[in-house]
Amino acid sequence: MNNEQRLTAIFDTLPIGAAVITPDLEILDINKQFKKFIKEINSKSVIPKNFNDEILLNNNLLLSVIKLQAKSVIETSIAIEDVEIHLMNNEKKSIWFSVSVSPFCSDLNCVIAIVSEISYKKQIEQDIKNTNNQLRKVSDYIEFVREEERKKIALWIHDDIGQVFTGLKMDLTSLEMKLDQLIDQDAKKRFDTMQRELDGSIIRIRKIAYNLRPPFLDHFGICNALEFQLNDLSERSGFKVFVTKNVKEIELTDERKTTLFRLMQELFINIIRHSKANEVELEIKKVGTDLLIYLHDNGIGISKSTLNSPKSFGLMAIKERIRALKGTINYLINEGEGTKINIKVPI
Repeated sequence: MNNEQRLTAIFDTLPIGAAVITPDLEILDINKQFKKFIKEINSKSVIPKNFNDEILLNNNLLLSVIKLQAKSVIETSIAIEDVEIHLMNNEKKSIWFSVSVSPFCSDLNCVIAIVSEISYKKQIEQDIKNTNNQLRKVSDYIEFVREEERKKIALWIHDDIGQVFTGLKMDLTSLEMKLDQLIDQDAKKRFDTMQRELDGSIIRIRKIAYNLRPPFLDHFGICNALEFQLNDLSERSGFKVFVTKNVKEIELTDERKTTLFRLMQELFINIIRHSKANEVELEIKKVGTDLLIYLHDNGIGISKSTLNSPKSFGLMAIKERIRALKGTINYLINEGEGTKINIKVPI
Protein backbone atom coordinates (compact mmCIF):
# COMPACT_ATOMS: atom_id res chain seq x y z
CA MET A 1 0.00 0.00 0.00
CA ASN A 2 1.54 3.30 -1.11
CA ASN A 3 1.25 6.63 0.75
CA GLU A 4 -1.72 7.83 -1.27
CA GLN A 5 -3.61 4.61 -0.53
CA ARG A 6 -2.78 4.94 3.17
CA LEU A 7 -4.06 8.50 3.25
CA THR A 8 -7.23 7.48 1.43
CA ALA A 9 -7.80 4.64 3.89
CA ILE A 10 -7.26 6.94 6.88
CA PHE A 11 -9.56 9.58 5.37
CA ASP A 12 -12.29 7.01 4.74
CA THR A 13 -12.16 5.50 8.23
CA LEU A 14 -12.21 8.75 10.21
CA PRO A 15 -14.87 8.71 12.99
CA ILE A 16 -15.98 12.17 11.85
CA GLY A 17 -17.41 13.26 8.52
CA ALA A 18 -14.98 14.85 6.06
CA ALA A 19 -15.42 16.17 2.54
CA VAL A 20 -13.27 18.13 0.10
CA ILE A 21 -15.27 20.73 -1.82
CA THR A 22 -14.18 22.55 -5.00
CA PRO A 23 -14.74 26.25 -5.82
CA ASP A 24 -17.70 25.11 -7.95
CA LEU A 25 -19.17 23.55 -4.77
CA GLU A 26 -18.71 20.07 -6.15
CA ILE A 27 -17.69 17.21 -3.86
CA LEU A 28 -14.15 16.19 -4.78
CA ASP A 29 -13.82 13.57 -2.08
CA ILE A 30 -16.02 12.37 0.76
CA ASN A 31 -15.60 9.73 3.47
CA LYS A 32 -17.96 7.06 4.76
CA GLN A 33 -18.99 8.90 7.91
CA PHE A 34 -19.98 11.99 5.93
CA LYS A 35 -22.14 9.85 3.63
CA LYS A 36 -23.75 8.26 6.68
CA PHE A 37 -24.65 11.67 8.10
CA ILE A 38 -26.21 12.73 4.79
CA LYS A 39 -28.36 9.60 4.66
CA GLU A 40 -29.57 10.18 8.23
CA ILE A 41 -31.10 13.58 7.47
CA ASN A 42 -34.81 13.66 6.77
CA SER A 43 -35.76 15.58 3.64
CA LYS A 44 -38.56 17.20 5.66
CA SER A 45 -36.21 18.85 8.12
CA VAL A 46 -37.10 22.43 8.88
CA ILE A 47 -35.08 24.75 6.63
CA PRO A 48 -33.24 27.43 8.60
CA LYS A 49 -34.21 31.06 8.02
CA ASN A 50 -32.60 32.94 5.09
CA PHE A 51 -31.81 29.71 3.26
CA ASN A 52 -33.10 30.65 -0.18
CA ASP A 53 -29.94 29.77 -2.04
CA GLU A 54 -30.21 27.70 -5.21
CA ILE A 55 -27.89 25.20 -3.56
CA LEU A 56 -30.90 23.92 -1.65
CA LEU A 57 -32.68 22.88 -4.84
CA ASN A 58 -30.35 20.02 -5.66
CA ASN A 59 -28.86 18.87 -2.36
CA ASN A 60 -29.61 17.19 0.94
CA LEU A 61 -30.20 19.83 3.63
CA LEU A 62 -27.06 18.98 5.63
CA LEU A 63 -24.97 19.08 2.49
CA SER A 64 -26.63 22.35 1.48
CA VAL A 65 -25.71 23.98 4.77
CA ILE A 66 -22.13 22.77 4.48
CA LYS A 67 -21.85 23.99 0.89
CA LEU A 68 -23.04 27.43 1.91
CA GLN A 69 -20.35 27.49 4.60
CA ALA A 70 -17.82 26.32 2.00
CA LYS A 71 -18.89 29.09 -0.39
CA SER A 72 -18.21 31.69 2.31
CA VAL A 73 -14.75 30.24 3.08
CA ILE A 74 -13.82 30.10 -0.63
CA GLU A 75 -14.83 33.74 -1.11
CA THR A 76 -13.16 35.10 2.02
CA SER A 77 -10.37 32.58 2.75
CA ILE A 78 -11.47 32.77 6.40
CA ALA A 79 -12.10 29.47 8.15
CA ILE A 80 -15.41 28.78 9.86
CA GLU A 81 -15.21 26.77 13.08
CA ASP A 82 -17.71 24.82 15.14
CA VAL A 83 -20.95 26.05 13.62
CA GLU A 84 -23.80 24.15 15.27
CA ILE A 85 -26.60 22.89 13.02
CA HIS A 86 -29.90 21.54 14.29
CA LEU A 87 -31.77 19.20 11.92
CA MET A 88 -34.06 16.16 11.97
CA ASN A 89 -33.11 12.58 11.16
CA ASN A 90 -35.15 9.99 9.26
CA GLU A 91 -36.85 8.93 12.50
CA LYS A 92 -37.95 12.56 12.93
CA LYS A 93 -35.73 12.96 15.95
CA SER A 94 -33.62 16.01 16.71
CA ILE A 95 -30.00 15.72 15.60
CA TRP A 96 -27.17 18.21 16.08
CA PHE A 97 -23.99 18.62 14.05
CA SER A 98 -20.87 20.71 14.48
CA VAL A 99 -19.38 21.91 11.19
CA SER A 100 -15.95 23.42 10.53
CA VAL A 101 -14.76 24.48 7.07
CA SER A 102 -11.17 25.49 6.27
CA PRO A 103 -9.06 26.22 3.17
CA PHE A 104 -7.46 22.94 2.14
CA CYS A 105 -5.60 23.02 -1.16
CA SER A 106 -4.27 26.40 -2.28
CA ASP A 107 -3.57 25.17 -5.82
CA LEU A 108 -7.17 24.08 -6.44
CA ASN A 109 -8.72 26.61 -4.04
CA CYS A 110 -10.58 23.76 -2.37
CA VAL A 111 -11.88 23.62 1.18
CA ILE A 112 -12.32 20.75 3.59
CA ALA A 113 -15.45 20.38 5.67
CA ILE A 114 -15.33 18.48 8.97
CA VAL A 115 -18.65 17.33 10.45
CA SER A 116 -19.26 15.65 13.80
CA GLU A 117 -22.49 14.73 15.51
CA ILE A 118 -22.94 16.50 18.85
CA SER A 119 -26.47 15.39 19.76
CA TYR A 120 -25.21 13.69 22.93
CA LYS A 121 -23.33 16.84 23.97
CA LYS A 122 -26.42 19.00 23.33
CA GLN A 123 -28.57 16.60 25.34
CA ILE A 124 -26.14 16.84 28.26
CA GLU A 125 -26.24 20.65 27.98
CA GLN A 126 -30.05 20.57 28.01
CA ASP A 127 -30.07 18.20 30.99
CA ILE A 128 -27.73 20.52 32.88
CA LYS A 129 -29.91 23.49 31.96
CA ASN A 130 -33.04 21.67 33.14
CA THR A 131 -31.33 20.66 36.38
CA ASN A 132 -30.17 24.24 36.99
CA ASN A 133 -33.70 25.49 36.36
CA GLN A 134 -35.09 22.97 38.84
CA LEU A 135 -32.47 23.93 41.43
CA ARG A 136 -33.30 27.59 40.95
CA LYS A 137 -37.00 26.88 41.43
CA VAL A 138 -36.17 25.02 44.65
CA SER A 139 -33.91 27.90 45.73
CA ASP A 140 -36.66 30.44 44.99
CA TYR A 141 -39.16 28.37 46.96
CA ILE A 142 -36.78 28.01 49.93
CA GLU A 143 -36.21 31.78 49.88
CA PHE A 144 -39.97 32.37 49.79
CA VAL A 145 -40.57 30.01 52.72
CA ARG A 146 -37.71 31.60 54.67
CA GLU A 147 -39.14 35.09 54.17
CA GLU A 148 -42.57 33.93 55.27
CA GLU A 149 -41.06 32.39 58.40
CA ARG A 150 -39.09 35.56 59.07
CA LYS A 151 -42.28 37.57 58.81
CA LYS A 152 -44.13 35.28 61.21
CA ILE A 153 -41.28 35.21 63.75
CA ALA A 154 -40.80 38.99 63.58
CA LEU A 155 -44.52 39.52 64.16
CA TRP A 156 -44.52 37.05 67.05
CA ILE A 157 -41.49 38.68 68.68
CA HIS A 158 -42.92 42.16 68.25
CA ASP A 159 -46.48 41.42 69.30
CA ASP A 160 -46.06 38.74 71.96
CA ILE A 161 -42.63 38.97 73.54
CA GLY A 162 -42.42 42.72 72.96
CA GLN A 163 -45.73 43.27 74.72
CA VAL A 164 -44.66 41.11 77.67
CA PHE A 165 -41.47 43.15 78.14
CA THR A 166 -43.35 46.43 77.70
CA GLY A 167 -45.82 45.29 80.36
CA LEU A 168 -42.97 44.42 82.71
CA LYS A 169 -41.45 47.84 82.09
CA MET A 170 -44.74 49.55 82.99
CA ASP A 171 -45.10 47.41 86.15
CA LEU A 172 -41.56 48.24 87.26
CA THR A 173 -42.12 51.94 86.69
CA SER A 174 -45.34 51.84 88.68
CA LEU A 175 -43.67 49.82 91.43
CA GLU A 176 -40.76 52.25 91.59
CA MET A 177 -43.12 55.17 92.17
CA LYS A 178 -44.80 53.34 95.06
CA LEU A 179 -41.63 52.08 96.72
CA ASP A 180 -39.46 55.13 96.11
CA GLN A 181 -39.74 56.30 99.73
CA LEU A 182 -39.69 52.83 101.33
CA ILE A 183 -36.56 51.13 100.05
CA ASP A 184 -32.93 51.85 100.90
CA GLN A 185 -30.28 53.07 98.44
CA ASP A 186 -28.81 49.60 97.74
CA ALA A 187 -32.23 48.27 96.81
CA LYS A 188 -32.83 51.39 94.72
CA LYS A 189 -29.61 50.76 92.77
CA ARG A 190 -30.58 47.15 92.13
CA PHE A 191 -33.99 48.31 91.02
CA ASP A 192 -32.44 50.83 88.60
CA THR A 193 -30.14 48.12 87.23
CA MET A 194 -33.14 45.88 86.57
CA GLN A 195 -34.85 48.70 84.67
CA ARG A 196 -31.77 49.36 82.52
CA GLU A 197 -31.42 45.67 81.68
CA LEU A 198 -35.10 45.53 80.81
CA ASP A 199 -34.77 48.62 78.60
CA GLY A 200 -31.79 47.03 76.84
CA SER A 201 -33.70 43.78 76.32
CA ILE A 202 -36.62 45.67 74.76
CA ILE A 203 -34.24 47.42 72.35
CA ARG A 204 -32.56 44.12 71.42
CA ILE A 205 -35.94 42.45 70.81
CA ARG A 206 -36.97 45.30 68.51
CA LYS A 207 -33.69 44.98 66.59
CA ILE A 208 -34.17 41.23 66.18
CA ALA A 209 -37.71 41.73 64.88
CA TYR A 210 -36.51 44.56 62.62
CA ASN A 211 -33.67 42.49 61.13
CA LEU A 212 -35.97 39.55 60.51
CA ARG A 213 -38.51 41.65 58.63
CA PRO A 214 -38.27 45.47 58.50
CA PRO A 215 -41.83 46.68 59.17
CA PHE A 216 -41.55 49.67 56.83
CA LEU A 217 -41.12 47.28 53.89
CA ASP A 218 -44.73 46.19 54.32
CA HIS A 219 -46.13 49.58 55.28
CA PHE A 220 -44.25 52.15 53.20
CA GLY A 221 -43.12 50.38 49.98
CA ILE A 222 -39.79 49.46 48.43
CA CYS A 223 -38.47 52.95 47.58
CA ASN A 224 -38.99 54.31 51.09
CA ALA A 225 -37.73 51.04 52.57
CA LEU A 226 -34.44 51.29 50.67
CA GLU A 227 -33.95 54.92 51.68
CA PHE A 228 -34.74 54.16 55.32
CA GLN A 229 -32.44 51.13 55.35
CA LEU A 230 -29.50 53.04 53.87
CA ASN A 231 -29.99 55.96 56.26
CA ASP A 232 -30.19 53.56 59.20
CA LEU A 233 -26.92 51.89 58.17
CA SER A 234 -25.39 55.33 57.68
CA GLU A 235 -26.18 56.34 61.26
CA ARG A 236 -24.56 53.17 62.57
CA SER A 237 -21.51 53.21 60.27
CA GLY A 238 -20.83 56.91 59.91
CA PHE A 239 -20.83 57.42 56.13
CA LYS A 240 -22.74 60.20 54.37
CA VAL A 241 -25.78 59.29 52.29
CA PHE A 242 -27.27 61.12 49.30
CA VAL A 243 -30.62 59.79 48.07
CA THR A 244 -32.54 61.02 45.02
CA LYS A 245 -35.82 59.69 43.61
CA ASN A 246 -37.99 60.67 40.67
CA VAL A 247 -40.91 58.60 41.97
CA LYS A 248 -42.56 58.39 45.37
CA GLU A 249 -43.27 54.67 45.30
CA ILE A 250 -43.35 51.63 43.01
CA GLU A 251 -46.01 48.94 43.11
CA LEU A 252 -44.44 45.48 43.26
CA THR A 253 -45.75 42.13 44.40
CA ASP A 254 -44.76 41.21 47.93
CA GLU A 255 -42.38 38.52 46.66
CA ARG A 256 -40.59 40.82 44.17
CA LYS A 257 -40.47 43.64 46.72
CA THR A 258 -38.83 41.35 49.27
CA THR A 259 -36.35 39.95 46.73
CA LEU A 260 -35.28 43.44 45.64
CA PHE A 261 -34.96 44.61 49.23
CA ARG A 262 -32.75 41.64 50.19
CA LEU A 263 -30.62 42.23 47.08
CA MET A 264 -30.05 45.90 47.97
CA GLN A 265 -29.51 45.01 51.63
CA GLU A 266 -26.66 42.69 50.54
CA LEU A 267 -25.13 45.50 48.46
CA PHE A 268 -25.41 47.96 51.37
CA ILE A 269 -23.72 45.49 53.72
CA ASN A 270 -20.90 44.90 51.19
CA ILE A 271 -20.25 48.66 51.14
CA ILE A 272 -20.00 48.74 54.94
CA ARG A 273 -17.77 45.66 55.19
CA HIS A 274 -15.42 46.09 52.23
CA SER A 275 -15.52 49.46 50.49
CA LYS A 276 -14.04 51.79 53.16
CA ALA A 277 -16.32 54.46 51.68
CA ASN A 278 -17.40 57.61 53.50
CA GLU A 279 -20.02 58.67 50.93
CA VAL A 280 -22.76 56.65 49.25
CA GLU A 281 -25.20 57.80 46.58
CA LEU A 282 -28.51 56.06 45.92
CA GLU A 283 -30.66 57.08 42.96
CA ILE A 284 -34.04 55.48 42.28
CA LYS A 285 -35.78 56.19 38.97
CA LYS A 286 -38.78 54.92 37.08
CA VAL A 287 -38.21 54.94 33.32
CA GLY A 288 -41.06 53.50 31.29
CA THR A 289 -41.81 50.06 32.68
CA ASP A 290 -38.42 49.70 34.38
CA LEU A 291 -37.15 50.55 37.84
CA LEU A 292 -33.56 51.83 37.67
CA ILE A 293 -31.36 51.92 40.75
CA TYR A 294 -27.90 53.48 40.81
CA LEU A 295 -25.68 52.80 43.82
CA HIS A 296 -22.33 54.57 43.90
CA ASP A 297 -19.69 54.77 46.64
CA ASN A 298 -16.31 56.51 46.89
CA GLY A 299 -14.49 53.56 48.46
CA ILE A 300 -11.59 51.41 47.29
CA GLY A 301 -13.63 49.64 44.62
CA ILE A 302 -14.04 45.95 43.92
CA SER A 303 -11.57 43.84 41.96
CA LYS A 304 -12.60 41.78 38.94
CA SER A 305 -11.19 38.68 40.61
CA THR A 306 -13.48 39.20 43.62
CA LEU A 307 -16.43 39.90 41.35
CA ASN A 308 -15.89 36.60 39.50
CA SER A 309 -14.75 34.50 42.44
CA PRO A 310 -16.81 31.36 43.15
CA LYS A 311 -16.18 32.04 46.85
CA SER A 312 -18.02 35.39 46.76
CA PHE A 313 -21.26 33.92 48.07
CA GLY A 314 -22.83 37.31 48.72
CA LEU A 315 -22.32 38.33 45.08
CA MET A 316 -23.65 34.95 43.96
CA ALA A 317 -26.79 35.55 46.03
CA ILE A 318 -27.17 38.95 44.37
CA LYS A 319 -26.94 37.36 40.91
CA GLU A 320 -29.59 34.81 41.80
CA ARG A 321 -31.93 37.50 43.11
CA ILE A 322 -31.45 39.59 39.97
CA ARG A 323 -32.23 36.49 37.91
CA ALA A 324 -35.40 35.90 39.94
CA LEU A 325 -36.43 39.51 39.24
CA LYS A 326 -35.63 39.09 35.51
CA GLY A 327 -33.45 42.17 35.83
CA THR A 328 -29.84 43.12 35.14
CA ILE A 329 -26.94 44.35 37.27
CA ASN A 330 -23.76 45.99 36.02
CA TYR A 331 -20.63 46.81 38.01
CA LEU A 332 -18.50 49.72 36.76
CA ILE A 333 -15.10 48.95 38.23
CA ASN A 334 -12.27 51.41 38.76
CA GLU A 335 -10.11 50.05 41.54
CA GLY A 336 -9.33 52.78 44.03
CA GLU A 337 -12.10 55.02 42.66
CA GLY A 338 -15.14 53.44 44.24
CA THR A 339 -17.81 51.18 42.79
CA LYS A 340 -20.76 52.09 40.60
CA ILE A 341 -23.59 49.58 40.44
CA ASN A 342 -26.45 49.97 37.98
CA ILE A 343 -29.57 47.83 38.39
CA LYS A 344 -32.57 47.54 36.08
CA VAL A 345 -35.70 45.65 37.14
CA PRO A 346 -38.90 45.38 35.11
CA ILE A 347 -41.91 46.62 37.07
